[in-house]
Amino acid sequence: MTATFGPIITQQAVGSLKWVGGRFDPFGEASAALETVSVLDSFTPSLMPRTSQHQGLASGLHLLGARFAGGRLDALQTLVIGAGASTLTSLVARTATAAVGHGLSMLPELEHETLWRSGARSAGAVVRARGDQRCAL
Repeated sequence: MTATFGPIITQQAVGSLKWVGGRFDPFGEASAALETVSVLDSFTPSLMPRTSQHQGLASGLHLLGARFAGGRLDALQTLVIGAGASTLTSLVARTATAAVGHGLSMLPELEHETLWRSGARSAGAVVRARGDQRCAL
């Protein structure tokens, strides 16, 4: 018999944990805070009850997705500003990244929108989350 994970964590608790996780960056990597928030997001209620195996799979996929997105954003930023950029230049680039992500995430949702528009909005939310969390430190 397998146990199912119901709504273990309420939305308010997830919001609080995500805020704390976004401000706490233990390893100094740009994607660490995004990974923390993404794994916490995997515990929110879903349409289908999850067994422990499904929950582990969901958490792992959330972590891998956040690690991939954060790594690609770091690589792109290093390509644009250079590996030996000053702290001020790096902060300005992170702020600009967060601003672009915020703009994309604020695209209004349309009834019959294309996959590209929806994908741009979702990507903007990830970029904004990664940029906001690094700029808050």
